[in-house]
Amino acid sequence: MMSKVYVIGMGVSNYEYRLLRADNLILTADILIGAKRHLDGLDIVDKQQIYLENGFDDAIEYIKKFYKQKRICILVSGDPGFHSFLGYLKRNLSNIPIEVVPGISSIQVLFAKLQMMWHDATIVSLHGRKIDIAMLAKSSEKLCVLTDSEMTPSVIAKELVEAEIDKKIMAIGERLGYEDEKISKMRLAEAINYDADPLNVVVIYDENVQI
Repeated sequence: MMSKVYVIGMGVSNYEYRLLRADNLILTADILIGAKRHLDGLDIVDKQQIYLENGFDDAIEYIKKFYKQKRICILVSGDPGFHSFLGYLKRNLSNIPIEVVPGISSIQVLFAKLQMMWHDATIVSLHGRKIDIAMLAKSSEKLCVLTDSEMTPSVIAKELVEAEIDKKIMAIGERLGYEDEKISKMRLAEAINYDADPLNVVVIYDENVQI
């Protein structure tokens, strides 16, 4: 069988949100590569583990050297198809076969908790990106935002209020998939003073939105 590398979506960190195929591949892997929080959360000691925090380039070189001899699984947050390490891997491992195993993203989980459809939502990530969030909020009945350390829910709410955007609700999903997950809904003016956990995703929607 042709050697390949597996890119596995870890969902939202709780094993209940991971696919069975993902767990089976992790159990049969020789080498696990991923963020520290993902690797430490697995509580596995019988496999070689490489933290991405130690450098993407080093991980790439390691994969190139050993993928034919070892089963390598690369763990990424949520779903690999949405703002993950997958793009970097495809660019830098162009001659190595890759299998992608999907995961359940925080976006899917939050919309499910809200009992809300998301096929008609605008979805953006603010991780290291500058986006006119007010323009998107004005034109979107539902706007889902992956926040970062600078564009927090409170900062986003402040920008929207300053842009005179009204009649919107902000739903904040914090630590989704963990035992202490929290879902909060509030008007934008309230959200300005809300101190959210750094691990969060928000949905901004019209107050009269239909499911």
